Amino acid sequence: MENINHLWNQVKASYQDGGILTLGHRSKKYKEWISQEAWKKIEERRDMKKKILATKSERLKHQQQQAYREIDRDVKKMIRRDKQKRLEDMATLA
Repeated sequence: MENINHLWNQVKASYQDGGILTLGHRSKKYKEWISQEAWKKIEERRDMKKKILATKSERLKHQQQQAYREIDRDVKKMIRRDKQKRLEDMATLA
C-alpha cells in the first residue's frame, strides 16, 4: 500500500511541475481602473460573507445579512463610479 502512495505522489508531483513549467502560476489580476477605496470595501464585503457563513444564530445571521446588503450596494456604486470615470478619461484622451 505504501508503494502505491509513493508512486501516486510521484505522478502527482510530475503533473504539477509540468503544469507550472508550461502554464506558470495563476496570478490575481487587479483591474487598474478600480480604486483602492473600492478594493478595501470589496475585502470588507468578503469578510462579512465569511462571518455570515460562520454564524449559527438566525437572529445574528439576519442582522449580518442586512449589513452585507448595504456593503454590497456600496461596492456596486463604487465600481460603477470608477468605471464611468475610466470611460470619461478614455474619451478625453481620444
